[in-house]
Amino acid sequence: MKKGFTLIELLAVIVILASVSMIVFPSVTALIKRSKENLYDAQVKDIELSSEKWALQNIDLLDKYHLNSIFLQLSVLKKEGFLENDNIKNPISGDYMNGCVEVKYNEATSQYVYKYNDATCATLTSNTELLADPHGYIRNYVDGELVITEVNPINPAGISIINIYQSNILYEGNTTQGLYDMDDEYVFRGNDPRNYAKFKDTNDLWRIISINKKDYTIKLMRVSLLASNQWDSNSLSNFATASINSEILNNFMESNETINKVINKIESQATFNVGVVSDNSVNIKILKSLEKANTVTSDVGLINISDYVLASTDENCFNGFKATTCATNNYLKNTFSATTWTINSNGPKIWNIDSSGNLNFSDSNSLYNIYPVIIGKSSMYVTNLDVDPLLIGTNTNPYILN
Repeated sequence: MKKGFTLIELLAVIVILASVSMIVFPSVTALIKRSKENLYDAQVKDIELSSEKWALQNIDLLDKYHLNSIFLQLSVLKKEGFLENDNIKNPISGDYMNGCVEVKYNEATSQYVYKYNDATCATLTSNTELLADPHGYIRNYVDGELVITEVNPINPAGISIINIYQSNILYEGNTTQGLYDMDDEYVFRGNDPRNYAKFKDTNDLWRIISINKKDYTIKLMRVSLLASNQWDSNSLSNFATASINSEILNNFMESNETINKVINKIESQATFNVGVVSDNSVNIKILKSLEKANTVTSDVGLINISDYVLASTDENCFNGFKATTCATNNYLKNTFSATTWTINSNGPKIWNIDSSGNLNFSDSNSLYNIYPVIIGKSSMYVTNLDVDPLLIGTNTNPYILN
């Protein structure tokens, strides 16, 4: 009877165990690694959900124009009670987690996106490999005190331009031409105010007609003539169905190289005031009220009668848009090379501006000039604010919009 294992048997067992371990050990190691990674992902998800709760309770701290991110150092979520566990260990490295969450608006989905990074907010926003083009505000608690750091913040183009004019005495009649506060909008007025603009990496020149005070969208008119054509080939006076809209202007939006490059910065289906104006003796408030009585939604339009009236510095025009006053010190009159269509009718006929600056109305099948008008989103911003503000906005040095 055998009392033990032979050497050969022991060697065989060792070989078998070694073979099994070679098979099992990598699998166990991979399983442990996956478990740590899954735990890490779960912790990151918890952090991002906590950031979403923070954003919902601090909505007033987010950029309503959706240009600037908020960078939350983890200390903010800990200090302000949005994380149940103050000390979260990274299961992969074993270190305590103290990274940064970027709260950024996604225009494509119209939702905020919350993304955690193990780097600190300072490192994240200064490293182009981690974050190519940061804009926003870092929030961090240092020694128990909240510290807010600006990171290349972007202001909407409308606000930036208003600030330039208010800061440099080019505003509200301090000069004969400039930017004026006109109740619900800021309006450029005068013979040649500095309201020229271009979109980044494009050639077309535009003029900023007005800036909406509610949402800071910008009304822009193309400087160069698009075409000389009928307002409507079927003698209709409804802009929504007129051939000038359905054929000429919409074709411009689809085929123009500039528009194709900046389409995401233009208001899709913007509101244009097309109300009937039958009397040229009304004052400016009644005129604007009549225009607003009927609206259409379109990607592109034409100027309103009130745009032309307000562009003049002669306020006699405000009490009835007579030809001899509205043409005075009016950059729009100087821009138009010949009789030009507006977007408003007087009922059966369409208001237009002739080469002398007179406001008239004509049959819609007349051949007059067309200058497209678009509405720039509030998320548009000026990229060349580093130049002398007293030189910017001219036809040779226009605002560069992005």
